[in-house]
Amino acid sequence: MALMNCAECGKQVSDLAACCPHCGAPVEKKVYCKDCGNQMSESASVCPNCGCPRTHPTTPPPFGQAAGDGKTAQPVSTPGLFDECGCGKSRGVTALLAFFLGYLGAQYFYLGKTGAGITVLLLHILLWWTAIVPVVFGVLFLIQTIMLLTMSHEDFESKMVNSTSFMPLW
Repeated sequence: MALMNCAECGKQVSDLAACCPHCGAPVEKKVYCKDCGNQMSESASVCPNCGCPRTHPTTPPPFGQAAGDGKTAQPVSTPGLFDECGCGKSRGVTALLAFFLGYLGAQYFYLGKTGAGITVLLLHILLWWTAIVPVVFGVLFLIQTIMLLTMSHEDFESKMVNSTSFMPLW
């Protein structure tokens, strides 16, 4: 979700809203041509600049890629830390679980890696009284938290969610 200015009253409105809550004017979504990057009307079926049919997502062109006449560029909004990726999981939630409840395997249960979660939980239950296991777990899950906070959504999906590894650490 992003905020944009209403064309009628100028106040900020969610891009997901159908109409402005302040003045009632319809909110027109920004749609970009995949070929030339030109902004076009949401109701347009073809790009007025190059004529290609609109059968693509409504995201802006990547930063640095020419839009329209090739003289302007528009930045791509990057997903936030707590935004869900395509799999429905969040890097931020996973990182918080790894930091606060990593010794219980909570982040693995959240990611659907039940075997890894049970393994970590059993190791914690069986070896909690030793001095080395809590230290190793603490360091391991602190590193995992930092890695989760710094990796991209694509890396998160491929390395943590869609990985065939029994226990993906990073």
